[in-house]
Amino acid sequence: MNIKFYPSHLYGDIYPPISKSYAHRYLLSALLSEEKTQLVLNNLCNDVKETIEIIKAFGKKVNYHNFLLEIEGKIKQSDQIEFNVLESGSTLRFIIPIAMCFFNKTIIHCSKRLIQRGISIYSELFKDKNIDIQIINEDIVINGKLTPGQYSLLGNVSSQFITGLLFALPLLNKPSSIEIKGEIESKNYIDMTIDVLKKSNINIKNKNNTYFIKPSLYKCPNTTIEKDYSNAAFLDAFNIDKNNKVNVLGLSKKSIQGDKIYQKCFIDLQNNKVIDLKNCIDLGPVLFVVASILNGGTFINTNRLKIKESDRLEAMKNELNKFNIKMEILDNSCIIYPSNIISPQQALDTYNDHRIAMALSILANKFGAVINDFNVIKKSYPNYLNDLISLHAKIEIL
Repeated sequence: MNIKFYPSHLYGDIYPPISKSYAHRYLLSALLSEEKTQLVLNNLCNDVKETIEIIKAFGKKVNYHNFLLEIEGKIKQSDQIEFNVLESGSTLRFIIPIAMCFFNKTIIHCSKRLIQRGISIYSELFKDKNIDIQIINEDIVINGKLTPGQYSLLGNVSSQFITGLLFALPLLNKPSSIEIKGEIESKNYIDMTIDVLKKSNINIKNKNNTYFIKPSLYKCPNTTIEKDYSNAAFLDAFNIDKNNKVNVLGLSKKSIQGDKIYQKCFIDLQNNKVIDLKNCIDLGPVLFVVASILNGGTFINTNRLKIKESDRLEAMKNELNKFNIKMEILDNSCIIYPSNIISPQQALDTYNDHRIAMALSILANKFGAVINDFNVIKKSYPNYLNDLISLHAKIEIL
């Protein structure tokens, strides 16, 4: 789906979708609970749908009607399980150690890009645990079961690997621990995991960056998934243009979502402060656009943007250049220079990356542009286009 944006002024009230990060975590808790669980979720994105499909593959019954998702039943008893995660990196990294608690062999089908993003952290972590992990074409094949004990990870790895272990280890029959060495990046995502685990009756303690986990029975609470700050950032970014008045509603002020910091980042960019992406790496694309509209900006701890759904540094550099915006990529940092922005003569590419598409839509709405393959937004925000239209964006589907 290719979209043509005409310069327009946006205004009105809008609610962002549910937090994808919280949805994944509560769904996994519901999967691991013996009792029936009810979760209120709207705007189901592709990544969350993949996690729901895996719950079904594990043998649980799932019913979804009028935004209410009910999960019940028992995990099937089998020697082997096979399922597809498509392009959801969160789903993949969360589910690997969980599957290893129940099945001797796990076969996971993935997209080519997700295979490239890798699971080498797990391969290294489990190599001394009599667990064999192989990548065969676009499949991950795991032989062996997770065992209790001591695990050690560097703090600069994706928090998704840590979350996967935190969910799995309480299922085992003996205590375990996870030591995080060095400074933890994306700590807020780990805090979200701990939040859901504690609300799910899991006995876990943290002392000096070591998590101590006791065997526990999951009891997932019935709950409504809170709204998402990550996607709210794209909606709020339209207000950088003072002609727009988009009221983003429904966000919890008490939320511990890490991307809540986007509001401070917007202010810091207006005051020419350096932005550290260490704990909010997914905000990179939208912050690059905000910096472009303002007076430029400098960003540090950017390298993990290279291993997302796309190489987001190169992707944003290429597409900003079409607007005559200069972006320089350095060693773990980048600079957006003040530029005379023009309407691009070439169509914009999205690199099969939802955050690239949504970030570019902010510039496209202000200056006019065609964006190719805009349907990639379904990965995290399927109603984004309709929401923009409700805010009076002038859009043509080509």
